[in-house]
Amino acid sequence: MPGRTLWSEHEAALLLCALLDVLDNKLDRKDTIQKVSQMLRTMAKNQGKVIDDAYRNEAGITFQMYGLEGVF
Repeated sequence: MPGRTLWSEHEAALLLCALLDVLDNKLDRKDTIQKVSQMLRTMAKNQGKVIDDAYRNEAGITFQMYGLEGVF
């Protein structure tokens, strides 16, 4: 899959909800990143998208989560 895929509003909302739970100490960050990655990858597959190993992987979710946290 060439290039980057822009985040949908739904994906961004899931990441935001996950981050808020991490910041409120309701969820462990590492576990949450893993779960969000799995969820977004499964969503893409269910939509018929062909994804590679880099698509919404844990490293990317970590990067996005810390970036979003910086907004706070």
